[in-house]
Amino acid sequence: MKDQKVFTRLGALALLACLGFCARHAAAQGAPTRVNFQGRLTDSSNNPLSGEHNLVFQIFDALSSGNLLWSETQPAVPVANGVFAAQLGAVAPLAGSVFAGPSAYLQVTVDGIVMNPRTQFVAS
Repeated sequence: MKDQKVFTRLGALALLACLGFCARHAAAQGAPTRVNFQGRLTDSSNNPLSGEHNLVFQIFDALSSGNLLWSETQPAVPVANGVFAAQLGAVAPLAGSVFAGPSAYLQVTVDGIVMNPRTQFVAS
């Protein structure tokens, strides 16, 4: 069942608004050291998962391949009815250089399985 996990975004508008706010104010006020992130985990039949799951968050400068700008592992993230919440930067603070380039993409790995595609940080 572990290899059948599917990652879908929950509250995408709220997340994009938060990320847009953070990216827009990064240059003027310094980049945030933490960003809230929420998601939903389901199996291949779209049934919500529960329990604790190991999540790895990474930010790259490209949609595929690219250079790793930041990474942190959050073990035992609680998931209830498929929903989880995490603070990116809670383990390894986000450095200002992460958002200094023209593009930044978030990659999430759940229990060793990379979720695709990466999500672009955008300013609105």
